[in-house]
Amino acid sequence: PVCAHCLLVGSHERHERTSLKQAYDQGQATLQQWLEQLSAKQDQSTKYLDKLNQLQTDIEEGGARHRELIEAEIEALKEQLDLKKQQLLSKSEHEQKRKKAALTKELDDAQMDGARLDKLQKRTQKVLKFNSEHCFLALCLPVIQDLRTTVARQVPQASQVDPSFPDLTTDNQSRSLAEMDLGHPAPRTVAPMVSMPRPVN
Repeated sequence: PVCAHCLLVGSHERHERTSLKQAYDQGQATLQQWLEQLSAKQDQSTKYLDKLNQLQTDIEEGGARHRELIEAEIEALKEQLDLKKQQLLSKSEHEQKRKKAALTKELDDAQMDGARLDKLQKRTQKVLKFNSEHCFLALCLPVIQDLRTTVARQVPQASQVDPSFPDLTTDNQSRSLAEMDLGHPAPRTVAPMVSMPRPVN
């Protein structure tokens, strides 16, 4: 007979004795239990390593897809910006044409007024040169009436056309672009660690 504790540890003091066969069987059972626990732990470790390797693959593939998404979103923004650019340029050209058309009318009116003034001036000077009192008196009154009407007419001092164009304000848009950033991903759910029961010695 031998004390199982003495057999395994090497010290003995008033311990219960058992047979060698019983100590052998008990040792076999204990080791088998620990081996099963070790195997389970190895399975957990292998699965965890597989998850880490898969996570590494997911990160590589996810990063590539993420950059593709960023490229696509930025390209879409560029297309929208280019479309807005064309719209604003077209609007500016339309405004320029409107201003030029209005100014052309004012120019035409001013040139016609200038031509009428020149014509009336020459007519008045011609009448003043008449030596015949009869002819002068016959034409003087109509000329004076035309002169009175023409002189009473106001000459525009400034054009009604505003030559300025509205400013393009991009402060808010630039600030929005500067604040553009990546969002935060949703938190991952991590499975809790499973602890295995310890075998009885």
